[in-house]
Amino acid sequence: MLLRKWDKAIEILIPAAEANAHNAMIWSNLAAAHLGRLELAGPKAQQDAIEAYKRALQADPKAPNVHYNLGLIFKERGELDNAIEMFERALEVDPDDRDANYWLDLLERARNEVDKLEARDGKAAGDANGDGA
Repeated sequence: MLLRKWDKAIEILIPAAEANAHNAMIWSNLAAAHLGRLELAGPKAQQDAIEAYKRALQADPKAPNVHYNLGLIFKERGELDNAIEMFERALEVDPDDRDANYWLDLLERARNEVDKLEARDGKAAGDANGDGA
């Protein structure tokens, strides 16, 4: 993992994870190996990482950094609601997680802006159809 040889890490970690399904750290490492560098990961790598992180949470619902990492993946995918939920859970596990708090605050503001725009556009569409007040 430290050498960024993620394919080799995956080869080792898959059988280890299957043999130790209760070990959240192995699943978390497998997820990180699937993901590699988030900004370069494609949809399949992201999905494989999500599935491995979910297995880590099955093994330990409070596994360190798992919710946070899921939040980052969902943020990257543009899934704001899922990202917000994961950052909220990360803060439940570690209330002092400044990074999770940063992303949660940023994404909640972004979601509020989207909601305002959608409300404005909905009102404008209603006005155009004669449905507005």
